[in-house]
Amino acid sequence: MKKILALSATLALSGTALAGAVYGPGAGAAIPDNAPAGVTSVINVPDSYTVTDVNVTINGLTHTWVGDIVATLTKGAVTRTFVSRIGRTSPTTGVGDSSDFNGSYTFDSDSANSIFAAAAAVGGAVAVAPGTYFTSDSATAGAAPNQAGNVNNLAFNAFDGLDAAGDWTLTISDNASGDLGNFTGWTIEIAPEPTSLSLLGLAGLALIRRR
Repeated sequence: MKKILALSATLALSGTALAGAVYGPGAGAAIPDNAPAGVTSVINVPDSYTVTDVNVTINGLTHTWVGDIVATLTKGAVTRTFVSRIGRTSPTTGVGDSSDFNGSYTFDSDSANSIFAAAAAVGGAVAVAPGTYFTSDSATAGAAPNQAGNVNNLAFNAFDGLDAAGDWTLTISDNASGDLGNFTGWTIEIAPEPTSLSLLGLAGLALIRRR
């Protein structure tokens, strides 16, 4: 079972909310070339509480031609796409952007940064800057090139209200031939409701008192 790596922000007895608990890392893997089923990695969250926010960080992601990559997150019956064929100009056509992944990338539905715009700015065969970007999906592209990809699809909001406990599955796939990559691991940050937080905080205090 994976364990909590960090619990960010400060717990107050008054019920001050946490930024989130970080779980992982999930295992890294090579990303198979031109294989839409992709590769999966699972993080098991042992703590039960109601989810109010989710962020995902993919660590050590290297892949030429970012336009090949699709990434999804699954919890139970809910699956949402948060990276999808960056730079593609329609849901079914186009090869996507030819820039590269090289580093660690965080995806946060509350971010103001577009990875489509970042990839377009650097040009072909240059790495998109590691950082935090909002979730997006080119499968809903509009009439203008990259129109939907430059819009936050709020993918992770679909997990709000779920129980955090259980398996969270990252799937990354390469959807065109000729380019390869891998990732070294990933983490998930989950923020609880204030009521859930109070329970977690009291449980933590009880554990401290026993030591």
